[in-house]
Amino acid sequence: MSTGQQRNAAVEEYHLLQQPQRPELAELAELAARLCAAPTAAVVVLAEAGPQTVASYGLGAELEAVALALCGSAVLDESPLVVPDADADERFASGCVGGGRGAVRFVAVTPLTTPEGVRFGILAVLDEQPHEVDRQGRDLALLADRLVGVLELELASRRLFEVSESLAVAQDGLADFAGTVSHDLKNPLAAVAMSLEIAQDNIDPADALLLSMVSRAERGAQRMKDMIDDLHAYARQATAPEKRDVDVADLLEVAVGGLGAPEHRSAVEVAAMPTVLADPDQLQVVFSNLLDNAVRYAHPDRPLRVVVAASEETAAWTFSVADCGVGVPEHERTRVFEPLARLDKSVSGTGLGLTTARRIVKAHRGRIWIEETPSGGATVRFTLPRH
Repeated sequence: MSTGQQRNAAVEEYHLLQQPQRPELAELAELAARLCAAPTAAVVVLAEAGPQTVASYGLGAELEAVALALCGSAVLDESPLVVPDADADERFASGCVGGGRGAVRFVAVTPLTTPEGVRFGILAVLDEQPHEVDRQGRDLALLADRLVGVLELELASRRLFEVSESLAVAQDGLADFAGTVSHDLKNPLAAVAMSLEIAQDNIDPADALLLSMVSRAERGAQRMKDMIDDLHAYARQATAPEKRDVDVADLLEVAVGGLGAPEHRSAVEVAAMPTVLADPDQLQVVFSNLLDNAVRYAHPDRPLRVVVAASEETAAWTFSVADCGVGVPEHERTRVFEPLARLDKSVSGTGLGLTTARRIVKAHRGRIWIEETPSGGATVRFTLPRH
């Protein structure tokens, strides 16, 4: 049986309580509901403070209370729980399972279990109407395994970056290794993408569920490709900077030009820039990543505006990229520099831009941090030593 300490460790390792609802988990909850032809599904974890919903689909307050109550008992069971009609089930009448008669009729619950066998939460599907039982329990168990697989992939990625951070003494080897790995991963990924494209062309247009599943798989494959590309770029920055005199204005001209859309380029204002001692390729990556983030996280109700400035200190130059976007909450301003950290997963990206920028700035013996823009938004500042 999983202990409370083991469950808490799993929830913490998977970062389930440290960010807003993840789109990929919400999509899996929706898929669970559709598989069972039900209107509601939820992913609930048994945290130290009690059961908490971390992703859901169609979940109202009354049914969420049932899902939270179910988590406390169902997480202790190894096998799925499927109840066609809770009104005819004594466990609901006695309150042993949760909710009580009338609150919910159909219940399908399967535990979420780590590869080590620690049960830390549930995937639950609920309906106020009774259901005929077919294969819901088996399908839900398979989907729960896929959900844990997503969490394990993200955990493995974070651990990989933690290891890479500690391999500074083997910087060139890390870059070569990442290049080989990215090449080896892209080949099967290309085959997957091609297979999905062929599958989509051969699906009955009337099968909306299957079309939706293939479409999501295609988006997942594209995101994995982007992540592999960013991983390779991140590892390449592990090499020691080759410093020389660099005109920062020239680098910014290239970085701004790389934004693509004319309205994005015209929204960037660049103040007078100095010449600094730095690796030009690496410094351009820093500015490109910061500008890209400023554009991605623009505020929907404010015109896009990004101001890049520089100020001279006694021993260093301080650069700033200020936007008027959605901003970064104060308690998240350290975490956003961690690998794969993304505050809003509805915004495209892999969560490696700020991580790469931090690595480059540290290699130049500088530091990087985030402040609030006075008029709203985020200002990223970083320093570069003058000598």
